[in-house]
Amino acid sequence: MFEQDYLMRMLMQVTHYIARIMRLRQEQKPEQAYLLLGQGYEFFFGLSIDMVERMSAQEIYEWLRDSGRDHEQVIRALFEFLQAHVELLEAMGQDEDEQIVPWRLKKVELFLYSLLDEERHELLDIVDELERNMEEMQAFVLPSDCYARLVRYYEIRGRFAAAEDILYVWRDHILESNGDETTESLQVRLVGTAFYERLLHVDESLLEMGGLPREEVIFGQLQWLTGGTESA
Repeated sequence: MFEQDYLMRMLMQVTHYIARIMRLRQEQKPEQAYLLLGQGYEFFFGLSIDMVERMSAQEIYEWLRDSGRDHEQVIRALFEFLQAHVELLEAMGQDEDEQIVPWRLKKVELFLYSLLDEERHELLDIVDELERNMEEMQAFVLPSDCYARLVRYYEIRGRFAAAEDILYVWRDHILESNGDETTESLQVRLVGTAFYERLLHVDESLLEMGGLPREEVIFGQLQWLTGGTESA
């Protein structure tokens, strides 16, 4: 009980702290706001901005776990910090592709890793906000692991058509940039093949609710296995 109370107070502290950052932003003091943001990363998570930028989602999660901070409230607080970070960079007029997109991606990757790899299903209540971030990211070429997790995410949410769309976006990016004989192309083929095989065992009513009736699953699987270039 004591630990839970402490964590809830910490989350409230984070909310007030971020409000201070946003107030400085509104007062046209972005440099001061950014300095306060960096101090907050250090104080609440034991991480510098440079460390968060450099580390993968898995490495960040492992850092939180190894330092005893892998609690639901701490992860939620880190999501709030990452969102405030993105909004502050936007207010500072930073470059979208070079500065802002990597931080949006960091938040999405951390959510997907926490939810899927670490099975933190208590985070599902924030999916609406994160899905907006995911949709914003789809205009950019993402890391292969992120695409793979997006496929899994939309599949477990029952949004099968969305999962299939991600598969084809991922594959098309690979073909455009690297050709067909790469480690990435093998990964997307394996992920896609497993995806369609799992859907063959899903109840028809669930498939229809997910936007991918069984006949489309069968057609999609055939297209995928034969290397068809058009999505199902």
